[in-house]
This record gives sequence, C-alpha cells and structure tokens, in this order.
Amino acid sequence: MATPCAQIDMNDISFAPKPEPNRNGGKYVSISHQGEHMVNILLGDESTFSRVAFAPEQDKTKPEKWTMKIEVGGAREAFVRGIEAKAVQAAVANGWFKKGLFEPSADAVKSQINSTLKESAKAEYPDPSFKMHCPPEVTDVMIAPSMDALHEAQPGTIHDITQGMLVLPVIRTKGGVWFSGSSFGLACEATNLLVVKKTARGSKRKLTGLAAFNLGGGGGNSGGCGSAPGSSCSDAGEPRSP
Repeated sequence: MATPCAQIDMNDISFAPKPEPNRNGGKYVSISHQGEHMVNILLGDESTFSRVAFAPEQDKTKPEKWTMKIEVGGAREAFVRGIEAKAVQAAVANGWFKKGLFEPSADAVKSQINSTLKESAKAEYPDPSFKMHCPPEVTDVMIAPSMDALHEAQPGTIHDITQGMLVLPVIRTKGGVWFSGSSFGLACEATNLLVVKKTARGSKRKLTGLAAFNLGGGGGNSGGCGSAPGSSCSDAGEPRSP
C-alpha cells in the first residue's frame, strides 16, 4: 500500500554521503526513506486530489521524457519542500559541491536548487505547481467519470489527461537528487494516477471507491515496483534531470 505523504517523517529521510555517476554521464545522490528506496508515496490522501495545471507533455528534444504539473498545497507542498530542505542540508554537510563553483554556504546552496515547485503568477491559483515525470510505459492511469463514480474508474493512459482534471498520484523519487553543473534538484515519477474527469475545483469531501485504484504503486500496468518493461526498483537509483 502507498503511504500518504502527510505520514512521512522527515527524520526518516536520508541521503547518500556523496554523488555517484549515473548511466547518462551525470551524477546523482540516492535518497531513501527508512533505509529503502522512496517508492509508493501517495501525494495526497483519500480526501485530497490535485488539479492538473499542465497536462502530460513530451519533451521535444528527448522524446522518451514526459512530464506533467499538478497543483499542490497543504501537506503535499510541505512534503516536497521538506525533502528539498533536507537535500540542501545534506549538500552543505557532505560537501556535494566544489568550492570553485560557489561558496558552499547554506544560503548559496539553497539558491542553486532547481525546485520541482513553481509559484503561479495568477492569484486564482494560490497553490504552487509540482512537476513530475510520467513516462507512458511506467505510469498506470485509472480514469473515473466523476467524484461520485470512482468505482467506475477504467484504465486509461497519460494521453487522456487534460488540464483541469483532478488527480491522486502515487509517486517515487527517481533515486534522489540529480546534478547539472552547479544546479541540483529532485526528480519524481508518477507510478500510478487516479484521475477524475469532472468535479468542482477544490473539493475536499471524503472520497470512496478507491479500491479501483492500485494504491500499491509501482507502475508498469500491473502494479509493484519493477513491473514495467525495463524498469526495476534499482532503476530508481538514477534520477532523471528536469
């Protein structure tokens, strides 16, 4: 079963002491929760879905790369900001950056993080958007016609998701922290998405029928970490850059 992000104790989050090379020629620092890969994290809960701010989009230069953005607030925002703050602390404590790049103080390192959260310039969207990867071969999608009919959810794909729909994602970190020059950040991937086509924006009422959604996470159209072709729990050890 997936763990609601609000139940994650930041004291249980840890980072490897130093960056390691990945297969793409970059570097990453692995992140874990209670000593295990951070997988099956429910970004929300049974009463909190997120609005799709930007529908899934394919990168024009890297066609294998798909991302989407959802609005997050409350415990969801606090969860992401908490991990990013821990990453800054770990970067300073473990000397992840060479002194030649910039003075590795806490403030300087914080200014280098490429956050997955972006504030909207529009007042009608007070919650920041959260960017996550959603590769079609990994991300399982279930689509319900409305909040009152979650039990009618049917299999779909990321191509069925449009702006304004609501979504409850199960995510995992792609290993942890990626590095690109003097920048760094978190790479998160959706393994499961429960999508609702029609609902009033900002609904907070209790939801039922979540049995139609595989809260176990893992992706790959059958659930469980590593069930997707070419993926495994160890794949989470090498994060994608944003």
